[in-house]
Amino acid sequence: MLKINLSIWQKIFGSFILLLIIMGVISVIAVVSINRNEDLIAKENTIFRPSFEELKALEAMLARSKMYITTWLYTPHDKDEKSALRNLQTEEYPTLKRSIVKLSEQWPKQEDKQLLDSVMMEFDALIGIEKVIMKRLNAPEDYADTTNREFLLTQIERHSTIYNKLQDFITKLVKVKEAESNQLQIEIKGSFGQIRQQIIIVSLVSILLSLVFAYLMAKSITEPINYIKELIKMLSMGVLPDEAGSLKFDDDDEIGHMTQSVAHFVKSIRAKTVFAQEIGREAYDTDFEPLSAEDLLGNALLTMRNNLKQAHTESSERKWTNEGLILVQDVIRRNQNDLSKLADELLQRIIKYFGANQGGLFILSKDEQDEKCLELESCYAWGKKKHLKKRVYKGEGLTGQCWEEGELLHLSDVPSDYIEITSGLGQALPNFVVIAPLMLNNIVMGMIEIASFKQLASYQIEFLKKLGESVASTFSILSNDAQSKRLVEESNSMMQQIAAQEEEMRQNLEELTSTQEEMARTQYSLQSKTAAFSQCFMTLELDEEKNVLEANDYFYSTMKFVPSEVLGRTAYLLFEDEEATLDSGLKHILKGEKWLSVIQMKNRAGIPQLVSMTGNALKSRKGYIEKYFLVLSHLEYAKPDLKNNIA
Repeated sequence: MLKINLSIWQKIFGSFILLLIIMGVISVIAVVSINRNEDLIAKENTIFRPSFEELKALEAMLARSKMYITTWLYTPHDKDEKSALRNLQTEEYPTLKRSIVKLSEQWPKQEDKQLLDSVMMEFDALIGIEKVIMKRLNAPEDYADTTNREFLLTQIERHSTIYNKLQDFITKLVKVKEAESNQLQIEIKGSFGQIRQQIIIVSLVSILLSLVFAYLMAKSITEPINYIKELIKMLSMGVLPDEAGSLKFDDDDEIGHMTQSVAHFVKSIRAKTVFAQEIGREAYDTDFEPLSAEDLLGNALLTMRNNLKQAHTESSERKWTNEGLILVQDVIRRNQNDLSKLADELLQRIIKYFGANQGGLFILSKDEQDEKCLELESCYAWGKKKHLKKRVYKGEGLTGQCWEEGELLHLSDVPSDYIEITSGLGQALPNFVVIAPLMLNNIVMGMIEIASFKQLASYQIEFLKKLGESVASTFSILSNDAQSKRLVEESNSMMQQIAAQEEEMRQNLEELTSTQEEMARTQYSLQSKTAAFSQCFMTLELDEEKNVLEANDYFYSTMKFVPSEVLGRTAYLLFEDEEATLDSGLKHILKGEKWLSVIQMKNRAGIPQLVSMTGNALKSRKGYIEKYFLVLSHLEYAKPDLKNNIA
């Protein structure tokens, strides 16, 4: 048997060379596993999670589309909702569609892509039906057209069928993508387990090599090797030895160098094992320092930790935002018929969800002078407050300034005279205040104020901005409903007054009966005079734009026109180059002055007619012009050069 005599240095050197080779192989395997983890995380961040979120956004857009088309059907004058529906069809949906289709190109399953194609086809069909309904109900008068009713009922039924089908498709896709994302998370965690196994393998291999080395060196080196043997024995039992004890033999020789290397190795394995375990528990803030810039495993673990931490933070923020929006929508859905209850519950939920301390909710209103203002509709946990008013006007205080600028305002340096947060431990100034406008189509519909001891994160502030439009839209609808309800109550009150007046009129009926005969005689006389007037004079009624509203029979018989040629047309067409004279006369009438003028008209055949004209302006109680009443007396047929003679 061939016996190779090696020095201690050679044995140690050879052993460490072999150990480093094995560690390098395991490290490469670990790096490959970590790289695979990074690929999985990249897929999670760029494909599966964005796909899930975009599909959730499509699901929310489908619900908004349903809400907007319903508003279109039953609210002919709601221009804001109609504008929102057009914007959804022309801007939001095409953008979201392109984003989802681009993401679907990287989906692994063909059936998911086919299902998405079905969703997009159905969504396009749904929008097509909505556009047909929008075209049929384009103007307020279209809502009164009974011929549209049967057609619209058919379209609504088709819309509902496609909507339900789309909901099922999108829900199925969302569940699929969520399941894929969860599966990917499981694979990532499983990969962490593989890394831990590789670290254990490295430890075991190192132990085996150390045992062999100890056996070979036992006769020549006793105590140091025996001590190292004990260390290796402990490692073989899965116990990491004390780091300080491994430096007991630190001579500057082969044994000393080996001892130091073992100590360094144990320390490295301990640190990496602990770090990997902390990552597995999602403790991403655990401190870790690689051994050096060339420490592949240590740097790879650190890179993986940073990537996972960033992904976890972004995912948590998105989840927080989505859950907050769902919470708000749920509150709106359950309280959509009660503005006061909605404001109270909405503010309470938002304050608790933000972990804030106090808050107030203002809604756009009008004061006794019909001036716009913000009314305090709800407040939460306010103690004694110095700045908070029941009513705020534009530009008044921080809230009014935020209303005027239409921009979110957040303060980290809160004025000492602002508010104090009151609790069982006393009173203190808040450290952070946010004032956010609730805007709909660039119009402030309300304002929400939040005061807190802790500063709100940037994603929480962004959430307030997203929250504004949906809450403002709901407040607008509820305000309109409340106004309609108030008008109905006023109408009922007026009906009761009318009933009382009818009773009084019934009592006065006997007195009126006695005067009927006299009124009949007076009316007959008036009708006779009116008939005589209509047989001698032509009359024209004009609206404020000088368009003909009505003419008497004597006008038609004298001027040879038929009503369809005159009514609704401008009166200037009846006069031959007399616009200045007519305008001058109407200005006299508006001033309440008497006006009589001779003016030239032309009949249906275009023959000039000379008439004298006077008139009066009929005004409403508020002083607005309702119409002009003109009286014309036919003088004679005008000669072709008569106008020049008159001039």
